[in-house]
Amino acid sequence: MKQMKRILALCIILVLAAGMLTACGGKQSSYEVLVNDEAGKPVPGVTVQFCSDTMCFQGETGENGIAVFEQEAGKYTVHILRVPEGYTEDKTEYPAPDKPGRVTIVLK
Repeated sequence: MKQMKRILALCIILVLAAGMLTACGGKQSSYEVLVNDEAGKPVPGVTVQFCSDTMCFQGETGENGIAVFEQEAGKYTVHILRVPEGYTEDKTEYPAPDKPGRVTIVLK
């Protein structure tokens, strides 16, 4: 009887989790800006600006080289505002995908 209750509880948890994935569309809901160096290693401490036509957001890459921006799908651009010592400034304007996803930038 105890084992049956555990199995039932597990089934309920799995159904709820599947429902949450379906409600979210099972898709990525944020834009990620990944900054790597030329060797492919993540670069932490990069100040990134994420802009639409009407507003800009600022973030910083973590140890994994990623800055995350929770925004709805739309037209955005990404700019590097500040790089850590030892890297060349990058004034390039990078287009973000039309739907939440990842933009990868390589610093020199």
